[in-house]
Amino acid sequence: MMRVLPYVFALTTATYAQCPDYIDYSLVPHGPFSGGQYNLSYMRPDPACRTFNSSVVEQTVRRVSNEIADPDLRRLFVNAYPNTLDTAIAWHGYADGSDEELTFIITGDINAMWLRDSANQVQSYLPLLNASDDFDSLASLYRGVINLQARYIQIDRYCNSFQPPVESGIDPSPNGAASDDTVRPNYTNTSVFECKYELDSLAAFLEVSTNYYNATQDATFFKSYQWVDAIESVMQVADEMMVPTYQPSGSVSELAYSFTRLTTRASETTENDGLGNPFNNGTGLIRSFFRPSDDATIFQGFIPANMMFARYLSSAADIMYAIGDQDALADKMSALASSLRSAISDAGIVHTSKYGDIYAYEVDGYMSQNVMDDANIPSLLSAPFIGYLDMSDPVYQNTRQLLLSADNPYFMRGPVISAIGGPHDGPGYAWPMAAIIRIFTSDDEAEITQQLQELVSSTDGLGLIHESINTFNVSDWTRQWFSWANGLYGQMILDLEDRKPEILKQSFQGNGTIDRHGWHGGHGDHGDHGDHGNHGCDCAAIRPQNPLQPDTMAPQVFFITGTSTGFGYELVKKCLSEGDKVVATARNSSKLQFDNTSKDSFLAVDCDVTDQKSIDAAFDQALAHFGRVDVVVNNAGYGLSGEFESLSDKQIRTQMEVNFFGLLNVTRKALEVMREVNKPCGGKIQQITSIGGQRGVPTFSVYCASKWAVEGYTEALSQELKPEWNIKLTCIEPGGFRTDWAGRSMAFGEKKNPAYDHINAEKTMGERNGTQAGDPAKGARAFWEIAKMEDPPLRTVVGSDAYTAIMGKIKGYGELYPKYEKLANSTDVDGYQRPS
Repeated sequence: MMRVLPYVFALTTATYAQCPDYIDYSLVPHGPFSGGQYNLSYMRPDPACRTFNSSVVEQTVRRVSNEIADPDLRRLFVNAYPNTLDTAIAWHGYADGSDEELTFIITGDINAMWLRDSANQVQSYLPLLNASDDFDSLASLYRGVINLQARYIQIDRYCNSFQPPVESGIDPSPNGAASDDTVRPNYTNTSVFECKYELDSLAAFLEVSTNYYNATQDATFFKSYQWVDAIESVMQVADEMMVPTYQPSGSVSELAYSFTRLTTRASETTENDGLGNPFNNGTGLIRSFFRPSDDATIFQGFIPANMMFARYLSSAADIMYAIGDQDALADKMSALASSLRSAISDAGIVHTSKYGDIYAYEVDGYMSQNVMDDANIPSLLSAPFIGYLDMSDPVYQNTRQLLLSADNPYFMRGPVISAIGGPHDGPGYAWPMAAIIRIFTSDDEAEITQQLQELVSSTDGLGLIHESINTFNVSDWTRQWFSWANGLYGQMILDLEDRKPEILKQSFQGNGTIDRHGWHGGHGDHGDHGDHGNHGCDCAAIRPQNPLQPDTMAPQVFFITGTSTGFGYELVKKCLSEGDKVVATARNSSKLQFDNTSKDSFLAVDCDVTDQKSIDAAFDQALAHFGRVDVVVNNAGYGLSGEFESLSDKQIRTQMEVNFFGLLNVTRKALEVMREVNKPCGGKIQQITSIGGQRGVPTFSVYCASKWAVEGYTEALSQELKPEWNIKLTCIEPGGFRTDWAGRSMAFGEKKNPAYDHINAEKTMGERNGTQAGDPAKGARAFWEIAKMEDPPLRTVVGSDAYTAIMGKIKGYGELYPKYEKLANSTDVDGYQRPS
């Protein structure tokens, strides 16, 4: 499902008349595709259809692209960074009868200019901004945004989004959602699109002004047009919005602004007939009726906006001093900025028993506080990004820990993406913007890598940053065209190039890592092993890092054999719980039953590992459904017990056919798929063998032979594969686990030989069944963790009994072979020089 806001873009030149509407263009994938696991579309318009062309941006896109190793991460950068210039500069020109530059920037799919969004859209190009008088320069774009925002603030100092300037020739857009608004002061829809008072919108005007001045030192520009008048209007709002709800006498204050909307959404209107919830005197904060998400504040002491306003009011005061003849206004600005910082510390920091001192999201100056965060900037998470404080600030770090946990009611979690969301799109929808800000505010390379993986894997193949994404369904998102978030992503990549360039050399092709649980083991059976494994399929995602670090990023596709019971059954459940995709196979898949499955994450198929056609058909279904297979788990198999002479020839051959030749058949097909079909190539193959593949166990001679065969075959095969195929093989050697392997799945010798009256295999296994050390769910968890390793081992045991057994075997080898060293070395041809 996609939710897209209505918008009709007015193309204004003959050249653009032949260009597709980007709101439609951006819904459809276009080649050439990235060729990576996510095969991202190319989403830039034809050069003739781009709304602004900047040679410095194009050069940067090419240069940085060459530094990004991963094809999908690179494609997302190529699409996203220039998105505002490509699609959202609706008009760039001059004011009537003046040399005053004006730039009208739309958010993407809405034909209006938000103060906040437009400031942030050009901020994406701040790293490239230099002084220039050229009309086609980024500096000219900045000047045009500042001038037009100054005009808008003069039109109505409380409004947040505006219609195109009359000089553009673009018709105003109706806003049906605002048609029944009651707003004081009144406004006209011919110039204003919406009039929600957001303190951060005015802070955004101060921000874009600061950014331009710091990059160019062009003080003359700021005294040339309406900037000083606009600042005076901003200061007027600050004064008016520090008025409390109640006067000292108890009378209700008449506020300069009020807002009500006829709506079914509480976040779209305000309490108390447009006044909002009461705001107390003495906080020193500036009230805000709305948040940067355009949702109403609950308590109007909105801390993130006050942070942003304080930070950029101070730097805007420096511009005012530089202008000359404006020292009184500059002094007032500087004093207010300083007092706001004190107010934020006094009223905005609250104590919690779990996290210590933290910043509240909203306060009212009474005893109420709202502890949460929203994805939109400014947010509490973005406080270092907006320059209010340092990332190492202890109160910020306490707050950050809370915000990125389940204690934040709007921290959305799921297998697709885990990030902060908000009430604008509601529970279950995470905003990629918040994941980007998490990267900006982190020095932890593991955290940054994880967020990048989630971003690159959650575009639904379009290769654009969405507004929000269902954390459990990558195809359910809002707004495919949201240029602010796209530019922010590109700006973040440039930031990483500067401070963490090695991260851009990593792969994000589903290779992740793990940091969970412990190591345990198990085994399965024929079609469904218990202590051993069975036939089935499943999927998981991987990423470069510490080999024991949890991967919560892009899901992988697991193909698991033998999933009816035992390890296979438990592994399917584990993969699904972690957000991976699973192809579960069994000889009769109609009997498979798993909870919480969907067609997007689960496919059950018939697969008989002794029949190559059945194997090929199972893989064909997997590829048709999911497009690739990342992890193949050869779990199908069963146990055959009894003294050797009790086993019939048919039993022996069937044991080898299932446990060995069946595994070979599946592996052969897996190698072909991982090398020839997967883009990029690569994958992991897990051979569920047994500790019986490393040591002989009485009454399991043929079973052990089948497992020893798998061990030798896999070790040899691993040395035949080219490294560039990126196919990793692992023999997993479980000990005893409490599955059906030693119970109903076990087969016994058909012709008991009386000479072996000292052995009763059925009695022994009956007594053993249910007493084994291993928990099959924990064993499956270990398999999953191994699948998440970037560089898994060629072989490993799972289970404490298996570990004891293999260490005893190694010790025994160490004692046995040296005893016969002289004999072993006595057979060489005379004069042969042994390798050193």
